Amino acid sequence: MTSDSQSPGEPPKQINLQQIAQQFMVGLQRHFDMLAYTLASRQAVSEADYKHIARAPQMMPVAARHQNFEQMQAYARDLMLRQVMGDILKLSVAALNNAHFVLALVKATQANTEVSAAAQKAAQQAQKDFVAAPLDEKFNRLEQNYGIMCELEDSVTSIAMGLQAWVQHGGKVQAAQRDANGELGVDY
Repeated sequence: MTSDSQSPGEPPKQINLQQIAQQFMVGLQRHFDMLAYTLASRQAVSEADYKHIARAPQMMPVAARHQNFEQMQAYARDLMLRQVMGDILKLSVAALNNAHFVLALVKATQANTEVSAAAQKAAQQAQKDFVAAPLDEKFNRLEQNYGIMCELEDSVTSIAMGLQAWVQHGGKVQAAQRDANGELGVDY
């Protein structure tokens, strides 16, 4: 798609869907690689290694609050889980937002390759509203406005609820987040 609101002689602006998809997949790969590295590091560390590194600076800001190896293993596991869940959620929302913008632009231009100022404004407003919407509403809007059902909706929503439980409720799943079996499961 190109824009007719550009200066004469300026090359047309285009949306490269393949580039958007490639950037998303590269980001996703980076997260997978970091997770693999972190998990491998976590498995390889010993209590002696931890003590050596913790004592290397020969100072501790609050020595009485220094955590032992087992406490740090649990903390690192919890931190990694929160980070992975947050990263998955951020990437998923970014992908939804990018996909929506393309869909809004196609709809506003009626799939025409020329983008008028009015169509661009309409797409930008639709995008602004979409970005501000809660996660579950994003899926609803994609279905209602474009007829798109996301088969990963339940998984992404469950990850969001899991992260919410982890961050806001100390890892305790609340009644509203549980299914009929009393669990919060993630389908994949």
